[in-house]
Amino acid sequence: MAENNIFQNNYSKLFAETNSVAVFTTRISDGVVVDGNKYFVSILGFKTLKDLISAKYSILKLYSNLNKRNQIIEKLKTEKILKNIEIELVGNNGINKVVASMSIDEENGFIYSIIIDNTEKEDSIKKLKENEERLVKLKQIAENSNKSKSTFLANMSHEFRTPMNSILGMSELLLKTDLTEKQFNFLNIITKSAENLLVIINDILDFSKIESGELVFENISFRLKDTIANVINSTFYRAQQKGIELNCNYLSFGGDGYIIKTDPVRLNQILLNLVDNAVKFTEKGKVEIKIKKIEENDKYIKLNISVEDTGIGIEKAKIESIQTSFTQGDVSTNRKYGGTGLGLTISKHLIEMMGSKLLIRSEKNVGSVFSFEVEFKKGSYTEFVANKEIEIETNIKLEKNIKILLAEDEAFNQIVVKSMVEYWGFEIEIAENGNKAIELLSKKCFDIILMDIQMPELDGIETTKIIRTQFKEPINKIPIIAVTANAYTDDHQKFHEAGINDIISKPFKSQILFNKIVDLLNTTSYKKEEPTTEIELDADKIYNLNVVTKISKGDDELLIKMLTVFKEKSAIEIKEMLNAVYEEEWEQVSIIAHKFKPSVAYLGMADIEMKMTNIVKWGREKTNLIKIKMYAEFTNEVLKKVYNQIDKDIELIRTQK
Repeated sequence: MAENNIFQNNYSKLFAETNSVAVFTTRISDGVVVDGNKYFVSILGFKTLKDLISAKYSILKLYSNLNKRNQIIEKLKTEKILKNIEIELVGNNGINKVVASMSIDEENGFIYSIIIDNTEKEDSIKKLKENEERLVKLKQIAENSNKSKSTFLANMSHEFRTPMNSILGMSELLLKTDLTEKQFNFLNIITKSAENLLVIINDILDFSKIESGELVFENISFRLKDTIANVINSTFYRAQQKGIELNCNYLSFGGDGYIIKTDPVRLNQILLNLVDNAVKFTEKGKVEIKIKKIEENDKYIKLNISVEDTGIGIEKAKIESIQTSFTQGDVSTNRKYGGTGLGLTISKHLIEMMGSKLLIRSEKNVGSVFSFEVEFKKGSYTEFVANKEIEIETNIKLEKNIKILLAEDEAFNQIVVKSMVEYWGFEIEIAENGNKAIELLSKKCFDIILMDIQMPELDGIETTKIIRTQFKEPINKIPIIAVTANAYTDDHQKFHEAGINDIISKPFKSQILFNKIVDLLNTTSYKKEEPTTEIELDADKIYNLNVVTKISKGDDELLIKMLTVFKEKSAIEIKEMLNAVYEEEWEQVSIIAHKFKPSVAYLGMADIEMKMTNIVKWGREKTNLIKIKMYAEFTNEVLKKVYNQIDKDIELIRTQK
């Protein structure tokens, strides 16, 4: 009896609520329907229950086998309730299999039924299997998409880092020369800014690593005052151009200031993002970095660091959203001020990784305050001094006479690396591609090989495999360092599997290359005196002769050779580029522009370099084709003027000898 009550309760509940289960009451005697829910009424083709009852519709019409119904009734009379029994009913599309639960009321002559269409269930199972198959396909698509993403990031890595190699390489070589204090300060700011930009580029290339918290923080001693001064110096001129006051209360403190332990590059990145944003969104007034000590003991110091501005401010409703990747306050902000909206998100992640939280207070048209509190471990002054000494490159030369083979197809990259290693007293021979490298190795032995990865005819990977498998000792055991603009670490495993011993990513400091060579050759070194040269600025020229002059270190013949190589090589490349443009071979245009870009970067032709960057991108995408043609023709006209100036410079150099 209790079970029957439960059935009745469920029946009543389903009757009132369900839109997918048929609930109805029939007479035992003739199967005529006396009640039913809306779903049951609709599947029988009636508009209302009243219409169904008036029609005196019998459930017997639906049974494909009436004997089955008689058996069910007899069983119901005995057991009173039947659950989940299978019945075949005739439907619009043939016979449907249904699952029914029933109870009987013999006293009043009714059967209460709940029916679920099992055909729909089987269809659902079929659809589920189809969905599973679809999910497998989608998973495959997602994996392919991730692979494409990896390829894209590897390509972007190469495109970003190649010009950065020029900037940092030239800056480093210039810093080795005699400079006035003002020139040294300017160049030092450029170098530090380029290094910080490189860190940010690396973060953007692998932003998923930031979001997943996989970034590794250094933990070294440094002076907070130096980091803040670097941020101020990097943004000072932009603020000055806008007439904004930019300062920091902490820089007015006496002494060396706090020496703390954390990752100075990441802290610099946080502050640079926040200050740069503040300057960008402030039209008048000031931007100020404030450092406030919260508490201190023998081992730790807790600081509140804030960046305050009198800028456009942020609406309260949008404060949370602007911390989301690629999001700014509104569309008009992006149009007016530019940017991706990524910098603040990166800062937020980095601050959280330091165990803090970015707090934002802002008022529209009044200004904003971005702040965070961090407990820093106190640093060691001894370690700080040691780190500063490491930053200043020691001028050293190996005791052993080292012979280097450089496999590199780009003429300007050849000159930069050649200048670096010859400065240490090494001997170097250059192969323009993998085949040339193999040819040289068949004739003589080298102590170490610097292998570019992307070369024509035979790339660095295949060249390495040939060296490792087709040469005998000692050639097949020569240490190989991959010199690549590809910073995407997934490919680095492939390099090692090919037999490459170490990897150095462009751009790199000469000291890093030197250290890798020393480590692989297991040799010793001693200090070398550094020559001094004068600097003469060439501000009025289309290109910057000052840069290449310093690479040559006073060697006029090398300087003439560099200028001649550029003139001859670029003349060929621009002709090839124009031919490819006119033949509409856009991928070839992209390849030529990519190879041409480092040369103009080393000569300081920033406008042409930017145009080549766009041509590389547009050529691959086959977009902005008219602009590609315009840029290529513009570059051709500029180069004609450059060649005239090069001829004059070469003549001047020769007459002054």
